[in-house]
Amino acid sequence: MTEFDEIKSIVSIQKIIEEYRIANREKLISVSKTGEVFIIDLARYLSTYIFDVERMRIETHKNWSAKVFELRKEGKSVAESERESDNLYPELYGYRRLLEASYENLSLMRSHISWIKAEKNEI
Repeated sequence: MTEFDEIKSIVSIQKIIEEYRIANREKLISVSKTGEVFIIDLARYLSTYIFDVERMRIETHKNWSAKVFELRKEGKSVAESERESDNLYPELYGYRRLLEASYENLSLMRSHISWIKAEKNEI
């Protein structure tokens, strides 16, 4: 995955979450097939980009772990090794925070879809 693809995935997640927030705030999502399809599409795209960012996080974590192992072999303490690796791979923290927020928003979207389906059944 190129750096451009990484940035594209991260920006896409941000855009999807913002689109959902705006639609929700402006009451643009109705209890209709259109509203349901809109959220389903957002959730589908969000899931795809979450997968991409998870893959980036896993690759970065493998590099981080390899660096910790290398520093431990040099005789540094665990804390020193981890601190130095944290400084070399600061994006690992960013990935973790972005993914936590993405999973929370995906859960909200799924709940919203369930609510729309329940409301449609009552009508």
